[in-house]
Amino acid sequence: MWGRFGTATKSADSGTEEEFYRAYSRLKNGDKVKIMFYVKDAGISPSQLIGEQVVRVQSFKKKISCEYGGLYYQFETIDDFQTKARIHLSKVVQDWLDSNYSEIESKTVSISEETSDSEPVEYNPLANFTALDESDVDDNLFDLVDLGTEAMNEVVLIVKRMTDATKTLGEKFTQRTKETNSLKVSGSVLDRRSAKRVVNNAANDLDVFVKRMFVEIPEFYKQNSIFADSFSKIAMLSTSEFEKDKGSIKIVLSNLRGYKHAIDSNVGSLKDFQKSIHDLPNMTVSFNQARRRAVAIMHDLLSQLLIASNQIKDIEELLMHHTADDVDF
Repeated sequence: MWGRFGTATKSADSGTEEEFYRAYSRLKNGDKVKIMFYVKDAGISPSQLIGEQVVRVQSFKKKISCEYGGLYYQFETIDDFQTKARIHLSKVVQDWLDSNYSEIESKTVSISEETSDSEPVEYNPLANFTALDESDVDDNLFDLVDLGTEAMNEVVLIVKRMTDATKTLGEKFTQRTKETNSLKVSGSVLDRRSAKRVVNNAANDLDVFVKRMFVEIPEFYKQNSIFADSFSKIAMLSTSEFEKDKGSIKIVLSNLRGYKHAIDSNVGSLKDFQKSIHDLPNMTVSFNQARRRAVAIMHDLLSQLLIASNQIKDIEELLMHHTADDVDF
């Protein structure tokens, strides 16, 4: 659900609402139903904005939150939705595996040999070896932990580089402010040529920052996707797999807190810095354009940081499912 609530049916104000009530009714009646309701939390194009529909969506969200225990998740982008859905489905599958593990283990599959009147196939002494499909390999806990942890560590380094770049830009602007103030003090009339030089230098500072973020943000997205994919696969493994290496999972859970802190600690300061850049007065054309680019790319960065933070929270909950008796968070 996003900006439209939908069209009324015979039993509800929209088809989506009717489907939700049906699922919730089954849940209350004891059926093994998992409800995963997703709402997009992103801007809507003015040409697609219908006020009455948006109000009804917000009202339904509030109703779900207050009357039905908050049974919905929010996402910003399609990629964010895909990752959340994969993580949540992993949790559903894991819960099912845990509850049906003994039944699955007790079942055996017998394969009967079929006879055929056709000509016998030429004997191959390496039949088993040549039949191997190396792409068909089960996910391994140790490899997934290593892959996810490496990606997580790489993201921390990327965040540090982006933080340093933001700090450098702030220092540059402090320097430009001092340069501007010195021009005002040196004479009663501001030297327009000198002032323009300072403004153009500030525009260049912004563009250097934008170019750096243009490289770092896609790499952040790539590595965080590897992290999220690896750990959502880990959650699909059976509990017995976790018994083999609970120590590593405990370490990973501890590292997750540091990972999330590294991301969350930058969100507030970045929002403030973005606002300060946005609120700068109009100056030269080149400066105004550079400012717009900087504000836009900071918005992209903030979106990625918030998405990653939510993913970490979901993944932590999944891993806690396997180590609930041993880890206190």
